[in-house]
Amino acid sequence: MSAPVISYEPFERFIVTLRDDGLAKDAERLHFLIHKVAWTTGSELLGELGQEITRLSREHGDKFSSTTRDQMEEALHMVARVWPDFPDEPKGEQTGCSEPRDSAVVSGRTSLARGH
Repeated sequence: MSAPVISYEPFERFIVTLRDDGLAKDAERLHFLIHKVAWTTGSELLGELGQEITRLSREHGDKFSSTTRDQMEEALHMVARVWPDFPDEPKGEQTGCSEPRDSAVVSGRTSLARGH
């Protein structure tokens, strides 16, 4: 099985729409995770982004515009490319229970620690 190719563009678009919806603090948190944290693997980053997006949806989903909802779905689809069981696992069991699909091939990035 070949490694899934992932892109961070859906997350970047989701961040823009969160800001447009007045959720700048939450958008900045996602931006920080993508650009300021040194991740061991791309699949680790995607798992963390998926968890954060799920939290945002629970806390603010009723405030999301239809555009933000669409962008959220695209971002979660990218998470599911690497973590096919996401978010079907019981809450609190996302780490250590399932394995990512092979190693993710990151499109358009040479380093997971952008901004360093």
